Amino acid sequence: MYKLIKVDENNIRDFMYVNIKAWQESYIGIINQEYLDNLDKDFDDKVSRQINKMKNEDRSLKDRYLLCVDDKPVGIVNFGKSRLEEYPDDGELHAIYLLNVAKKYGYGKVMFDLAVKSLKDQGYKRMLIGCLNGNPSNEFYKHMGAKEIFRKKIKIGNDEYEEIYYLLEI
Repeated sequence: MYKLIKVDENNIRDFMYVNIKAWQESYIGIINQEYLDNLDKDFDDKVSRQINKMKNEDRSLKDRYLLCVDDKPVGIVNFGKSRLEEYPDDGELHAIYLLNVAKKYGYGKVMFDLAVKSLKDQGYKRMLIGCLNGNPSNEFYKHMGAKEIFRKKIKIGNDEYEEIYYLLEI
């Protein structure tokens, strides 16, 4: 039994835990291991900063949901207005992550569909998706109908990586 819960100050800790843990599980061999190992350092401080940020941000620009299975947090999805100035009129899937224990059960599609429906309901016609090169999720996005539009270098920690951007008509 699963449920998607809108994220607020009361469950942001679970959202951030899943985000960090999913990165640590999903990006082994893709992202610098030392960087991954340090993601959960000063976790309480990071949660406090995120709560403060949430209080001051424009909530209309971003939606966050926590996926719980049997009341345990196992996934997150984050979407809203495009962050890229070249695509100001589009929505964007900012993040979608699952813990390994929740993969291969269709939950990724459930969260993806929520993002598509919500962005469509907000009037967007297209959804931008960025995914690190080497991430198996690239195949999922292509399977869902997204088309690669460009690649760019991004910095994570002290290292440079390639991010692939897709666009999906919604």
